[in-house]
Amino acid sequence: VFQSIGIGVGITAGKVFIGNVGTEKRFDFTVIGLDVNLAQRLASDAKDGEILISEKVKEQLDDRFAWEQITSYHLKGIERPITIYAIK
Repeated sequence: VFQSIGIGVGITAGKVFIGNVGTEKRFDFTVIGLDVNLAQRLASDAKDGEILISEKVKEQLDDRFAWEQITSYHLKGIERPITIYAIK
């Protein structure tokens, strides 16, 4: 018997910094950038089973995917309003 887990997904595209960051005592491999923050905000706002995407991703989708626009709104830590889309 499988149990359902509640996961929301956020996807965007853009430039990021990826690499090792830190000092000899604490060294991490990480990703940093505005689009990393945006993807995290989308994921945290997504309901269970929902996939939220940015306009950059929507523009790259072909007609195999159906989507619906969600009203533009401000996400925490992002200055300008973002238009969000949900994959149906």
